[in-house]
Amino acid sequence: MAFEVAMVVTGPVAEFALSGELDASTAPRFHQELDRLTRLWEGEPPGEPAHLVLRMRDLVFMASAGVRIILLASQRLGPVLRQRLGTGLTVYLVAPQQQPLDTLRRTGVLSSVVVVEEYPPPAG
Repeated sequence: MAFEVAMVVTGPVAEFALSGELDASTAPRFHQELDRLTRLWEGEPPGEPAHLVLRMRDLVFMASAGVRIILLASQRLGPVLRQRLGTGLTVYLVAPQQQPLDTLRRTGVLSSVVVVEEYPPPAG
């Protein structure tokens, strides 16, 4: 299954719809989109709090290369936002399928992200 990524930025929220298989051969495409977001937010910092939302319902496979990209995004965007706004970045994983979730769990990434079934999460 081919990997697809689509980015929509609305103020302090950057949403990525991910589908297909995210592995070493497709990770550079995701990385390019995250680079685009970094340049955008470096030029025009978002309001706070900033959210990176990864819609993963249609992502059927994630290899360690995908995990690496998520970690890099957090490491690159977090300092930009802290420097410019004094705020950090919250990463939301929306409706991940079991295989990507297992990969993220095994690598310890789940402790640094928020997993939700929908975004924005219901109030309360």
